[in-house]
Amino acid sequence: MTTISGVSKSALVVVFVAAILSGCNRQSDTATTPSSGGTVAGSSVVAAVDDSIITTKIKTALLADPIVKGTEVKVATTGGAVALSGAVETQAQIDQAKKVAEAVAGVKSVSSNLTLKK
Repeated sequence: MTTISGVSKSALVVVFVAAILSGCNRQSDTATTPSSGGTVAGSSVVAAVDDSIITTKIKTALLADPIVKGTEVKVATTGGAVALSGAVETQAQIDQAKKVAEAVAGVKSVSSNLTLKK
């Protein structure tokens, strides 16, 4: 077995491989855990998908609602917080649109910026 300054090549390879493998399981220093209130890589993608699902469910429910007739209502969702905007015919449509949005799973809050058409 060949040695380099008293250390065998095999021992150097083992140390090198161990160092590489121990770094594979380590998270980056900038990542935090959900329990600390931070985000882990990929969680923003999951949140965006969840928000898209919430928005789609609300739009579908608004379109199916006989009072709202949701084509005039715009829906934006960020972190489960829903913002409704647009112009509708009656106050009853504004009230119903908010109720419909609040009933969708995953919605944390609903703010309505809906206005009455002039």
